Amino acid sequence: MIQVKKCAFCGKVFQTNLPQKKYCSKQCRDDHQREYLKLWRQNHKDKQREYFRKYVETHKEAYKLYRRRYMREWARKHYALMKQQKVLTKPKK
Repeated sequence: MIQVKKCAFCGKVFQTNLPQKKYCSKQCRDDHQREYLKLWRQNHKDKQREYFRKYVETHKEAYKLYRRRYMREWARKHYALMKQQKVLTKPKK
């Protein structure tokens, strides 16, 4: 049975066959989730730190690899940008 509902995020009216559906699109659902998590992190900074600490303790090797890859990628982008801006040049003899 088709139902007419109002999106919980943007307020747009949409039709659906699913009674549990709250959002008109995946984009609205993702945006709502992003905002909800942002607010949760602001209100629960101590819990967020604790969750992160526990994650790092239980996934030490995976976290090391992640940090290594992240730093390599950052350095590659940083040096490419510096080279593009001609900040990094070879010294003249």
